Amino acid sequence: MQEGNIILTGYMGSGKSTVGRALASLAGMTFQDLDLLLEERSGMSVSRIFELESDKGFRDRESALIRDLINEGRTGMVYATGGGAPLREENRKLLKRLGRVIWLDVTAKTVTERLAGASDRPLLMRPDREEAIRAMLEERRSAYASCADKRVCADGKRPEEIAREILSREEGCE
Repeated sequence: MQEGNIILTGYMGSGKSTVGRALASLAGMTFQDLDLLLEERSGMSVSRIFELESDKGFRDRESALIRDLINEGRTGMVYATGGGAPLREENRKLLKRLGRVIWLDVTAKTVTERLAGASDRPLLMRPDREEAIRAMLEERRSAYASCADKRVCADGKRPEEIAREILSREEGCE
């Protein structure tokens, strides 16, 4: 594991980027959103990569990016992953090598509320939105849990509160 890096994982809407910025500010670290970095390095948006290369092509690029970050050896970083990054076993192993992995766990109700107005999330463009989120969260639960060094419940908390909890020694969710 690269000492001094913190990796935030969790479902879309769990607050990875928002909490990541707060955490980096609080801890004097540098924040990087991996989806934005992938877009920058590929010259394409995430949605365009999915359109041209499918889920597999995107996941291949995501794995390559994480490997590159490990090889670059930067420390003092807070990285926010895409929600699906831990679904691939290879990525779970790579994320653990990149730093300390924190799973921001949320309920389907919280995700539904946070992303109520989102029109840029194709997976949520359906009438049974909350039920679809609930099913997907359940499917992904073991992947998030298997790579997390710490699980933090992110429901009903401000980003700064979650950031302080990540930095604390306390474990688990209520």
